[in-house]
Amino acid sequence: MSRSVLFSIKVFFAFKNWYLDSKGFTFIELIFVVLLLSTLAVTITLNFSGLQDDTVKDIVQIDLKVIRSAARTYYLEKGQFPNTLEDLNAYFDELPNDKYVVSGKQPYQLRSSGKSCTVWSVGKDGNDDNADPIKDIVITFGP
Repeated sequence: MSRSVLFSIKVFFAFKNWYLDSKGFTFIELIFVVLLLSTLAVTITLNFSGLQDDTVKDIVQIDLKVIRSAARTYYLEKGQFPNTLEDLNAYFDELPNDKYVVSGKQPYQLRSSGKSCTVWSVGKDGNDDNADPIKDIVITFGP
C-alpha cells in the first residue's frame, strides 16, 4: 500500500478512537447548539406573528362581504338598505362580531344613506374611527 493510503487509514482510526472515547459535548459545542436553536425559534415566531395578523384581517374582510351580501338581499326585498345591522337579523343565525374588538362582543358597524351602504370594522387599532378607510376596514357598496 502507498504511504498516503496508510496515513489516511491511520488518521481515520485515530479520529474514530478519539470520537468513541469522548464522553460528551464540549461547552463550545453546547453554546453553538443553543444559539442555533434560539435563532431558529425567533425566526419561526416572527414569521407566524405576522401570519396571525393577516389571518384576522382576512376573516374580517370575509365577514364584511357576507354582511354586504345580506344587505343587498335586504335591498332587493325592501327597496332600501337596512338602517342598522340588527335589521339583518333575519339573514343570520347570529350576527358576526368584530374580531378586532378584544373586550366583549361588538358587532360590525353599518351605515346606509339613500342608495349606498357602508359596513366597517374598527380595525387593528380597536378604535371606531367612523369608517375611516385608513384606520378601519371599510366596504362601501350600492345595489
